[in-house]
Amino acid sequence: MFGASHPTPFVAKINDRLMPLSLTTERNPSQADHLLLLRAAVADARYTGTVEFAEGAQSLASVPLVAGVATASVSLPAGIHRLKAIFHGTGPFNGLASPEIVQVVNQAPADDD
Repeated sequence: MFGASHPTPFVAKINDRLMPLSLTTERNPSQADHLLLLRAAVADARYTGTVEFAEGAQSLASVPLVAGVATASVSLPAGIHRLKAIFHGTGPFNGLASPEIVQVVNQAPADDD
């Protein structure tokens, strides 16, 4: 009955297919004179294939998935970079790109020689 003093409980399962491919970096902002570790993960570790890390149309690296995760170290110049990961492989998400992340890369400090 509506308005009863005892609400009806419910359980919801979050669907991992809402975010089948994620991209993270080890630090943001980063520094121009350091390698930056990129990490992509697929929602289901049973999928096999490769992940391409890209900035716009430029490919930065392409690496195989290992247990649903792909990592690459890249060097980026100082500035603001819009990065994405693209899955190439088995399963229904072939060709899917991750949500874009904005990576800030600061200029390396000048040496005080």
